[in-house]
Amino acid sequence: MDKKGNYICVCLYVDDMIIAAKTSKEIQEVKMAPTYSFMMKALGEAKYILGMEIDHALTNRADSLLRRRGEPV
Repeated sequence: MDKKGNYICVCLYVDDMIIAAKTSKEIQEVKMAPTYSFMMKALGEAKYILGMEIDHALTNRADSLLRRRGEPV
Protein backbone atom coordinates (compact mmCIF):
# COMPACT_ATOMS: atom_id res chain seq x y z
CA MET A 1 0.00 0.00 0.00
CA ASP A 2 1.36 3.40 -0.88
CA LYS A 3 1.02 6.65 1.08
CA LYS A 4 -2.20 7.51 -0.78
CA GLY A 5 -3.86 4.26 0.32
CA ASN A 6 -3.66 2.63 -3.12
CA TYR A 7 -2.81 -1.04 -3.27
CA ILE A 8 -2.28 -3.81 -5.79
CA CYS A 9 -3.42 -7.33 -4.99
CA VAL A 10 -1.66 -10.22 -6.74
CA CYS A 11 -3.03 -13.74 -6.22
CA LEU A 12 -0.93 -16.61 -7.52
CA TYR A 13 -2.08 -20.23 -7.60
CA VAL A 14 0.11 -22.81 -9.37
CA ASP A 15 0.21 -21.34 -12.89
CA ASP A 16 -2.60 -18.79 -12.64
CA MET A 17 -2.25 -15.16 -11.58
CA ILE A 18 -4.97 -12.62 -10.81
CA ILE A 19 -4.06 -8.94 -10.46
CA ALA A 20 -6.40 -6.35 -8.94
CA ALA A 21 -5.56 -2.64 -8.93
CA LYS A 22 -7.28 0.71 -9.34
CA THR A 23 -5.82 1.49 -12.76
CA SER A 24 -4.96 -0.45 -15.90
CA LYS A 25 -1.51 1.16 -15.82
CA GLU A 26 -0.77 -0.42 -12.42
CA ILE A 27 -1.94 -3.81 -13.69
CA GLN A 28 0.29 -3.51 -16.77
CA GLU A 29 3.32 -2.68 -14.62
CA VAL A 30 2.77 -5.78 -12.46
CA LYS A 31 2.16 -7.96 -15.52
CA MET A 32 5.44 -6.89 -17.12
CA ALA A 33 7.69 -7.54 -14.09
CA PRO A 34 7.69 -11.39 -14.21
CA THR A 35 8.14 -11.52 -17.99
CA TYR A 36 11.83 -10.77 -17.51
CA SER A 37 12.28 -14.14 -15.74
CA PHE A 38 9.36 -16.28 -16.91
CA MET A 39 7.45 -16.94 -20.12
CA MET A 40 3.92 -15.61 -19.67
CA LYS A 41 0.87 -14.89 -21.78
CA ALA A 42 -2.11 -12.72 -20.93
CA LEU A 43 -5.46 -14.48 -21.20
CA GLY A 44 -7.65 -11.44 -20.56
CA GLU A 45 -10.08 -10.86 -17.72
CA ALA A 46 -10.71 -13.90 -15.54
CA LYS A 47 -14.22 -15.33 -15.48
CA TYR A 48 -13.57 -18.13 -12.98
CA ILE A 49 -10.80 -18.93 -10.49
CA LEU A 50 -10.69 -21.92 -8.15
CA GLY A 51 -14.31 -22.72 -9.04
CA MET A 52 -15.59 -19.24 -8.17
CA GLU A 53 -17.19 -16.91 -10.70
CA ILE A 54 -15.75 -13.40 -10.86
CA ASP A 55 -18.21 -10.54 -11.40
CA HIS A 56 -16.26 -7.55 -12.72
CA ALA A 57 -19.31 -5.28 -12.44
CA LEU A 58 -19.19 -5.16 -8.65
CA THR A 59 -17.57 -1.84 -7.84
CA ASN A 60 -15.33 -1.77 -4.76
CA ARG A 61 -16.33 -5.34 -3.90
CA ALA A 62 -12.88 -6.23 -2.52
CA ASP A 63 -12.89 -3.13 -0.31
CA SER A 64 -16.33 -4.08 0.98
CA LEU A 65 -15.22 -7.63 1.81
CA LEU A 66 -12.12 -6.39 3.62
CA ARG A 67 -14.16 -3.90 5.64
CA ARG A 68 -16.55 -6.67 6.72
CA ARG A 69 -13.59 -8.66 8.00
CA GLY A 70 -12.36 -5.61 9.90
CA GLU A 71 -9.19 -5.34 7.85
CA PRO A 72 -7.79 -1.96 6.75
CA VAL A 73 -8.63 -0.96 3.20
